[in-house]
Amino acid sequence: MRQREELGLYGLKLYPTLDGYRADDPKAFRVYEVAQELEMPIMFHHAGMPEPQALLRHTDPEQIDVVAACFPRLRIILAHLGYPRVDESLYLARKHGNIWLDISWVYGDIRHPSYLYFLWRDLLKALNLGVLGHIVFGTDYPGIKQAEYVEMLMSINRYAVNPELEIPIEELEAIFGENAKPLLPEAP
Repeated sequence: MRQREELGLYGLKLYPTLDGYRADDPKAFRVYEVAQELEMPIMFHHAGMPEPQALLRHTDPEQIDVVAACFPRLRIILAHLGYPRVDESLYLARKHGNIWLDISWVYGDIRHPSYLYFLWRDLLKALNLGVLGHIVFGTDYPGIKQAEYVEMLMSINRYAVNPELEIPIEELEAIFGENAKPLLPEAP
């Protein structure tokens, strides 16, 4: 963290799943404390991974609940919508104003027709919970090209069985930029 300026770092990504620790382990609190002081957002790779050593218990949203409560000015991003615990992760964004979720590579095969349907369903839940403004863009590039993912996302309403279930286009567009503004440094 001391080299933040030197290296031009703005955020930090942590991998409790692969590194084998709980996000709410008090040993990690000093990192959160410093990040909060430096106004440096932390992204947690808080999603399941297919590697045998990546234990699902290290993705429990209850751990992030503790971190968000203990560090209310720390801006937290949960990668991959917190999959496979999307519902709990969306609830945390509702409970704590300092939690965002990104939509990078959430459900497996991104080119499978069900992928976009699942994403539409979960974004609709976010809209219903009032937290769609805390959903930000991400792709996990090079797994999928950004332009391709943007195009997919902008066609997501084809899964709405009636117009009342469509996600407003302006809210979808905000995922690509406006929603991330609170996570970015202020312009000089």
